[in-house]
Amino acid sequence: MSLVVVMGLLEKRVFPLRVMPTIETRGKSGQTVEVLTGRAAVFDEFTEMKDLLGDTFQEQFAAGCMTEILDDGHKIMALFNHDWSGLLGSTEDNLTLALKSDGLYFEFVPKRFEFDRRIAELVRTGTIDGCSIGFKVIRDKWEVKNEKTFHTIEALDLFEVTFTPIPAYAQTAIGIKVREAINGETEATEREERRQILAYVERISSMLDVIGL
Repeated sequence: MSLVVVMGLLEKRVFPLRVMPTIETRGKSGQTVEVLTGRAAVFDEFTEMKDLLGDTFQEQFAAGCMTEILDDGHKIMALFNHDWSGLLGSTEDNLTLALKSDGLYFEFVPKRFEFDRRIAELVRTGTIDGCSIGFKVIRDKWEVKNEKTFHTIEALDLFEVTFTPIPAYAQTAIGIKVREAINGETEATEREERRQILAYVERISSMLDVIGL
């Protein structure tokens, strides 16, 4: 059973991910990069939901509910456990989203920072076995059939894809693979690491100047 979390106009759905840790190496030469892949949302399948009052209903995402959000190109964030201090990336950097007939699929390329490597390892071991999305409903439909309530989300605005240890939907999946690095992914990560190290050294130097050391 999935839990509905509503914060103002932002709603969140938590899905369990069957962890399938498969390691693949593509290409006989060149650099490789480890990526997390999976299905973040399922289309046209009703799942029992429970709201904060304890009432249950059946909900599904219609197949076309996310078409416009990927077409408009707005930034969608990758987070850990809905925590913005646990920001992992975005669709402008290391998160790729793709729509298929059965759901929303993702590929996430972890950075080389310790926090990102820890997330990847927790996914590999199955400790993190869930994915959640944060969104605002644009258009939906409610129906009552045979004393059951059905909710179909026909259009939404997606803000985040989150990796979480809280499971709910058994239809989704996540795994780890290694593929050949493309478009300078490795070099870009190394440049970002150097930039953060230099910024850290600069902050330390400034603090030492202030205290007169």
